[in-house]
Amino acid sequence: MVSPQIINYIKMQLEQGATKDSILSFMKAGGWSDSNIDEAFTEASKGFQKIPSSESFMPTPAIGKKRYLLSIIKVLFLLIIIMLCVLYFLGGSDTPINDVTILEP
Repeated sequence: MVSPQIINYIKMQLEQGATKDSILSFMKAGGWSDSNIDEAFTEASKGFQKIPSSESFMPTPAIGKKRYLLSIIKVLFLLIIIMLCVLYFLGGSDTPINDVTILEP
């Protein structure tokens, strides 16, 4: 088992955008064995996704399917309310324009 301090160090470095190679070289220079480094990286990189174009990692988006669906429902509900308001105000009156009587003083 790798110490929590090393795992927290790796997480902090990943969040700050450090590359995997720079973290590995620092840990090897500190005397850590390859097996401990691999175990620490496996544990620390949970919740991060690998960027294919580089050796750095970035946090995985926290938006789940439920949250995404809820936001879509909110937007649709808002659009329906706006459409109903527009129809109400632009719907016209019940009295045709030809039937309007002008009152003279």
